[in-house]
Amino acid sequence: MRRHFCPRTAATCVLLVYTICLMGAGFNHANDIVQGDWFPYRHAPLSMNVYWTSLVALDPLAAVLLWLKPRVGLAVTLAIMVSDVAVNSYGVHGLDYHGWYACGSLQLQAMFLRFVVGSLPFVWPNGNRSNAESAAIAKPESE
Repeated sequence: MRRHFCPRTAATCVLLVYTICLMGAGFNHANDIVQGDWFPYRHAPLSMNVYWTSLVALDPLAAVLLWLKPRVGLAVTLAIMVSDVAVNSYGVHGLDYHGWYACGSLQLQAMFLRFVVGSLPFVWPNGNRSNAESAAIAKPESE
């Protein structure tokens, strides 16, 4: 017997990946604050320091919103990732931050941003269904 693709399960798995990544990032920022007090990124300009410190609250907030208010959560997640990659790119390429932590973090964040951008159309709520569910209903698989 052939198993059918279940868009709802796939969308839930994607949202779980988003949640795990956002919560992990929030914990990383919290750890930086615990180890270095408020605004622990002293090597960075104040605006970057404030931005990175704010992610301690924004990342988990986005993760929670993904489940409570999916459209808002998805929009906030996308905004966080676009801005985070932009800020970190400026740090690496504009301010010449280097080393594994700077470059490795940027690469991981850029990879997650690509995943978010690529998967967003499939998990964006469309009425009561995600776009993937709507497509599956419109074109049922033949057996």
